[in-house]
Amino acid sequence: MKSTIKILITLTAVLLVMAGCEYDGPTAAYDQPQPNYSNASITGMDPETAGAGVNDIKILGENFSDSLEANQVYFDNVQVDIIEATPTALKVRRPKSYGDSLTVNVVTYGSLIVATWEAYRVDQVVSTYGNFVENKQLEALTVDQDETVYVMQRSPASVHKITSDGKRTVIGQAAIIPSHVVMAPNGKLTYFKDKRIRQMDVSSGVSDTLLQVSKNAAFGDYDKYGNLYTGGGRSSDLMVVQPDLTFNVTGIYEDDDILYIRVYDNHVYLLVKIDSPDENTPELGIFKHEIQDANGTLGERETVFDWASTGDYAESEPLAFTFSAYGKLFIGSDNLDPILMIDLDNETQDIVYKGILTGIIGGMEWGTGDFLYYIKDEYEDDDGNSDEIFNLMRVDLGESGAPYYGRE
Repeated sequence: MKSTIKILITLTAVLLVMAGCEYDGPTAAYDQPQPNYSNASITGMDPETAGAGVNDIKILGENFSDSLEANQVYFDNVQVDIIEATPTALKVRRPKSYGDSLTVNVVTYGSLIVATWEAYRVDQVVSTYGNFVENKQLEALTVDQDETVYVMQRSPASVHKITSDGKRTVIGQAAIIPSHVVMAPNGKLTYFKDKRIRQMDVSSGVSDTLLQVSKNAAFGDYDKYGNLYTGGGRSSDLMVVQPDLTFNVTGIYEDDDILYIRVYDNHVYLLVKIDSPDENTPELGIFKHEIQDANGTLGERETVFDWASTGDYAESEPLAFTFSAYGKLFIGSDNLDPILMIDLDNETQDIVYKGILTGIIGGMEWGTGDFLYYIKDEYEDDDGNSDEIFNLMRVDLGESGAPYYGRE
């Protein structure tokens, strides 16, 4: 009996202790205060349509996240890169997709709905040109004053003419496979290989040797006086060929590697790998010389741009360059995004149509309007085999290029 009473007393004490304890476990989710999420919305697009020349698009709205990673943007289900993010604006790259009525969707962390903008127009800015379906190796190109494009092809060695309506014809055979071709002031094609400079009459397709110089000539361009500046390759130096076909070796780049030449705004611009760089002269960059008179006398070398300052592009190889009518520098390379734009006045740079342009630049030249033409050289895997693919591309940049003296 006594033991039974003791057990009852013990149980009563335990129950009293348990009754006096508060439950300190986790609160059920439905009892917790809920965060006050605000739904994201799109109120506008800047620009209102993405025409040619538009690299970036700003999506205006409310309740976006100011963290790049907390937003996702899609144009017709194609995701685009976000460059900048604030609660009221997202700056994104131009999408690969194009059309008159794309749907823009913004997914923002915390927003319970997807922000949507209907019927946004994005213009097509790049296309193949000239119907080069045979996949022959394309080497060099130039454009005349009528927007006729001339392309030099290897094996069989031939010169193709593409008129402004896109029709392609073969006008002749090249006696040499050139590394570069430009329009001469006389309306002929001037092209370069080793120490030989040749010209072709575009009407007859007949070519002949213009002259043979003492050093390697791989690239060239004309000035307003009819002088031809040429060179290219290791220790080729820069040469000036006057209209009477006399020439002189300048001695400026006798130990260096000239990679490209372009005449612009009464200066000779050169892409050069310098043999002995110093603190004032980059190892790889673009340099210029003022053209001081009709004889092609050149001023001192000035550094225009140091390729090492291009960030990720510094690991790639620059291959060609040209200028817009406003003096912006466009450099073609073997980068995954092959064309880089340099605004020399504002000291800024940007990728031209990131993710849209592809292939290694095998030659590039601006037409008389807003189109830039380039030879695309790229590799495509097919069942584990690597195939080299060549094509001619036409890019609408939304602005015109600087004039070439040889086609004026």
